[in-house]
Amino acid sequence: MMRPVVNEKYETTITNNQEPRFTFFQDDASTLSAGVDILLDEILIHVFSMLSWKERLGIERVCWRWKHLVQRTWINIKHLSFKRVFKAFLGLTDRTLDCILMRCGAYLDTLDLSASPRMVTTFAMDIIGKHCSCLKNLDLTAVNVTDVSLRNLASKCTHLCSLILTRCLLVTDKGVGHILQFCKMLSHLDLAEIPLLTGKCFKHKSKEHRCLKAIVLTKCHKLNDYGLGQLLSECTELEELYISNCPHLSPAIMHKLFKNLNNLRVFVASGINLGEHGDEYIGCMQQLEHVDLSFSRHVLDTTIISLVQNARNIRVLDISGCSSLTDAGVISLAHLRKLQRLSVSYLPNSVSSESIDRIVQNGQLHALVAQATKCVTDEVIISLATLCPCVEYVDVSGCFQITARIFEAFRMDSSVQRQAKIELKLGGTAIDWESYQVDWVSGFSHLDVSMHNLAINALRPDMDIILPSYDDDDGWEEGEDFAPHLPVEAYQPDNVDIDDDWDEDYYGDGFLENDDPLEQEQWNMS
Repeated sequence: MMRPVVNEKYETTITNNQEPRFTFFQDDASTLSAGVDILLDEILIHVFSMLSWKERLGIERVCWRWKHLVQRTWINIKHLSFKRVFKAFLGLTDRTLDCILMRCGAYLDTLDLSASPRMVTTFAMDIIGKHCSCLKNLDLTAVNVTDVSLRNLASKCTHLCSLILTRCLLVTDKGVGHILQFCKMLSHLDLAEIPLLTGKCFKHKSKEHRCLKAIVLTKCHKLNDYGLGQLLSECTELEELYISNCPHLSPAIMHKLFKNLNNLRVFVASGINLGEHGDEYIGCMQQLEHVDLSFSRHVLDTTIISLVQNARNIRVLDISGCSSLTDAGVISLAHLRKLQRLSVSYLPNSVSSESIDRIVQNGQLHALVAQATKCVTDEVIISLATLCPCVEYVDVSGCFQITARIFEAFRMDSSVQRQAKIELKLGGTAIDWESYQVDWVSGFSHLDVSMHNLAINALRPDMDIILPSYDDDDGWEEGEDFAPHLPVEAYQPDNVDIDDDWDEDYYGDGFLENDDPLEQEQWNMS
């Protein structure tokens, strides 16, 4: 039995043993639309301004009024990024970029294309230069940029303060020269991982570039002493310099660097050869706050002592993989009262835990990274948790000597109200996270424990434990003689057997045709 119930705004049809079904009349949609249309323009503009750029483009298609109101909200967009916007194999294209910058390009301060660079062509630089004449920060990481497109961009975006060209593989010194020629206000220039850069572009840098404070040259494998020397001669006011993994830099240019850059605050030179007399010059940089000398065999105890005596404001220090260090140099780091982040991964066995414990006793550490090293023990981590109330990050991946004892120190800290969690990286240690003995640790809300092993076994100082030494008795005997392979003519007639003692010795009687068809084919074609 079915009986309709009629109302002003909707009709309800009730059927036996069924849920009621509602049928809305067409005037309801118009009523709802009228409810939105009666809102003032200022209210709609405020609502539209909270939408993303992708949603605003869709709103423009609703009606003429909404289109004009949305256009008034583009003025509020100062920073544009495409992170987590495109799905699957889709990406930013020149047409999409032109459509967006046509609306908000004139108001942008920051534009980031690093999240979706693969479908953007060199024509995108003309689009950016056309619509974003007042742009200050631009990230072109891995974008297909050439020297010509950089010239077109720099000639129109002359107000750039920060430019990132990381992994722009087609850029050369000529393209960077165009940037330095037009962008006089540039303060941060990132040229990391550009394989064709030699540094000749810095020769044309004028004295007007007094704003350039930071430059990144990491993994520029063709950067040489001449190119870096031009930079050091023109940019004596640099505050940040990144030259890690530049193999063609000699100790002579390092000495010039230490003498000229007295205002340097950040110096990242991982894997750089400082030379035998580097300790005599590194003490000249008294303003250093961030130092990375990791994986350098020429970093000696005297280098660290000279650095500590002159640069007392160091907050971040990385000496990972410095195989020449001993306790004499590491223990001197205890005099750095402002040290907050320390990395001592892959240090040799000549550095003991007492040296690291002396550093921890200052109570200022925020982060400690000690991967695959014996100089960090349970006692050091317990002291870190007890004496350093601001600690936020601890990475002891690959340290076999670390056990579950360290959790006791963090248990005592559980009653303290912490604003930030403590992130622990414990992969490759003696801790068994699935054991019942550490079940109670999961109840600590202030601990974020990860069992991923971030250590690289190839860099371990105790590699013999991981990979035993080679035993000559089990391998190839050097004195063992084999019959030389006889010369074979390039053309061999079919169905002709060639006597070859070497092949008989190699295969022997144990060769079976059915074991591997590929072996049989190679035999027949030989």
